Amino acid sequence: MRSLQVDGVGSDVKHASVISKEQENLLWKKEVLTVSTPLGLLRDGSKNRSGGFRDLKVENKVVPVFANPSAGQRCHVFLIDTYLSKLPPKVREQDYFYARPLSKISRDQPWYACSPLGENKLGSMVKDMFKEVGITGKSNHSLCATCLYSANVPETIIQQTLNSMKNDL
Repeated sequence: MRSLQVDGVGSDVKHASVISKEQENLLWKKEVLTVSTPLGLLRDGSKNRSGGFRDLKVENKVVPVFANPSAGQRCHVFLIDTYLSKLPPKVREQDYFYARPLSKISRDQPWYACSPLGENKLGSMVKDMFKEVGITGKSNHSLCATCLYSANVPETIIQQTLNSMKNDL
């Protein structure tokens, strides 16, 4: 039965909704994405997979990322550098990347606890971000679909990729 559903037999197929540039801009305008709070900074570089790097069970792959100074606070290199600078040193020694944000912060202290962000919190991050600005129907799969769509990946490959991700959960 499960294999039939994966093939779309006997079930309604829901496609991930792509995130538009206007919607991303709204998240920044409403400060859902921001570098001035722990949760906003965490969301700036959110990912789809929970766990640590060892959980990926794949070989390390080096992907060059270059700074884009014209992007300002939206530059991926700036966001990652800022996030890493706000982590406690102990987190960097552990096998997780996303740490739980602290509710009260001070300028010269870490913004995150020495514990990983929960799997459920990571799994609902995109949905929660869009809920804050009154947009429904977005999920972590929307983020993946947007990346693939922007890279001109054919829609059939995007659907196969998202279905594969659902089966891995």
